[in-house]
Formats: sequence, structure tokens, C-alpha cells
Amino acid sequence: MQRILRLILVFVPALLIYFLLLPWTALQLDHRFNLIWRLPFWIEPAAMLLILVGILLSLRYCWIQVFPQKIESNLAGSPAQTTGFRSLKRSLGYALYGAWLSGVGISFLLRSPCLIGLYGIIIVTGIFFLRHDERPNFRTRFVKVLFGISYVPQWFIILLITSVTVIGGPALSFDTPPPASATDPGILVQIRCKPGTAFLWEANFNRHIRPAIEDVIARGNTYTGFQFIKASLPAQPFDFMLIYTGKTFAGLDKPSTPPQYVALFQREGTIRAMSVLKEMLSYEDQVTVTIVYLERKR
Repeated sequence: MQRILRLILVFVPALLIYFLLLPWTALQLDHRFNLIWRLPFWIEPAAMLLILVGILLSLRYCWIQVFPQKIESNLAGSPAQTTGFRSLKRSLGYALYGAWLSGVGISFLLRSPCLIGLYGIIIVTGIFFLRHDERPNFRTRFVKVLFGISYVPQWFIILLITSVTVIGGPALSFDTPPPASATDPGILVQIRCKPGTAFLWEANFNRHIRPAIEDVIARGNTYTGFQFIKASLPAQPFDFMLIYTGKTFAGLDKPSTPPQYVALFQREGTIRAMSVLKEMLSYEDQVTVTIVYLERKR
């Protein structure tokens, strides 16, 4: 029972850090540096297999840690003679390889280059830290051959981890955000006319309002562009769409006469302009005005 409790106290915080905190940190770093790891779609089943193998490997050596005397007694014919800390340290070294396999699988699933880098650094550091200087005898050699990857030379393990860590380099790219496109403020006016009056409204607009708008654009102090769009389908909620663009429309915060109407009064006089506007207003059923931003043409 003491071995189980000791194992839980050591492994549970380590698992939370390893499988929750590190992935969250790595994803934040990926987002911070705009890193994208483009991996093929078939990498996901391979990643699940790596995670499964890593978990099984870690559980197997946790079992060895909990019941070391039974296993080593069956192999060597005598009960195990290990100290608590050294035995725990050795089991951590065994489970380290399983944790690395699981970490590689999680990195593949999350497409996180920073995560596989963090796992590689931690595992390589752990290999150096967990080295012990006990002299191997026949029994420990046999246990390593039968149960452990620990029989493999450490330089080979480090080389394998390092190569897998950097193997995704060619698939790594930087997600550079596109430059912000220049925009111009605009006024979008949608006009829906009463049934059968759209052509009358358009005729008055082309004869009186459009020339006034062109005068305002020629002066260049308010409007810089204008677009006139007719509805192409009967089901559309408008008959005409007017788009005015300009450098700024800060003057709209205060009630004032639109520039095209001011130019209309100057061109045709007050009486004629009022008559035209009143006639066009009688044709209109609904008018919607919206402030928009349009991408500037290059």
C-alpha cells in the first residue's frame, strides 16, 4: 500500500503537468509565434498508436515498481534488494520512454511543434538526471534485457529522441498574417421604391442628383467616389443601392444637409431642387442608410 501511495503522490502531479500544462503552454507558444505544423492526415492513427504504446509501457513499469520483489524473485531466484528512492528513480527512468512516446503522439494530434520540442528537452534532460552508477551484475543485466529499453545505449535513445523532435522541421511554417488592407469609409444607401415607380425615381436621379454628386466628387472635399447599383432580381430587398466613399464622414455627427443636395440647390435653385426632392421622396417606400468600410482599390 505504501508503494502504491508513493507512486500516486509522485506520478499524479507529474501527469497533470505533462499532459495538461505542457500542451496548453505549447499551444500558446504556437499561437504567439504563428507556427503551423502541416502533417499528413494519416499521422493521426499513428499518433493514437504511439499514445497507446506509451501508456502501456508506462503502466507496465509502474507495475514493476509496485511489485518489484515478485518480478525480480521470479527472474533471479531471490527477493529484490532495492532501496526506496533508487527503486523509484529506476522506475521513473523506465516510464520515461513510455511518456515520451505518448508525448510524441499528442504532439502529432495537436500539430504542435513547440510541444514536441518541449517533450524532447524534458526527456533528454530526464535521461541524464536519472543515470545511476550502480555496477551491473548478472541479475540486473537479465532484467534489463527482458523488461527494459534501458538496455539500449543511452546515446542511441538520445539520438532517436532528437531526430524525431526535429523530423518535422520541413513541415513547419510560419503563418504570417496578411497585411491590413487600406479601407475607405463609405455610406451605403438602399432604396426600395413603391410598386411601379422605380423607373421614375431612376430618371429623376440620373437627370438631377447624379450631376450634383459628380460636382461634389470633382471638388474632392467630401466624396471621393460613387457607385450606383440596380437590383438584378425581383426578390432583392432594394431597387437601388448608392455607395458614397470619402476620406472621412466625421461631419455626419452634426445634423447638416448632404453635400449632393447642397450642390443640387446651387445648380438648379431652391424652388426647382425642392420640387425634385419632393417628387423623388413620393416614389420611395423605404430608405436604409449604413456606414461601411470599403477596401481601397490598388
